Amino acid sequence: VPGKDGDKRAWYRPSEVLLEADKARPGMPIAELQPDVRKALGGKGLLGLIQWGTTAPEPPVDRLIAVATGKSSEPLEPLWRTIAQAYRLTSLKPEHIDKLRALADKPVL
Repeated sequence: VPGKDGDKRAWYRPSEVLLEADKARPGMPIAELQPDVRKALGGKGLLGLIQWGTTAPEPPVDRLIAVATGKSSEPLEPLWRTIAQAYRLTSLKPEHIDKLRALADKPVL
């Protein structure tokens, strides 16, 4: 599903996006669909068939590492904001935290 997370547009699984913004889940991407399509997908006829916004997307830890080590020229700030939001929502996995700790121990940027 096409979606938007802040300024970042990408493809997401339905479980990783919300059909409409939700103040209770501020870090979740929003599906970029026409209003009538959004209404149909969220309607009672399809209720329970598609689970929208049930899991946060994977934080871009590997992309941040690629930028920090000079392998990518992607803007750093949106990646870091997404990772910080995942941390606040306690959705960083132990392997993400380990990678970030290892990166912090290296000379970067």
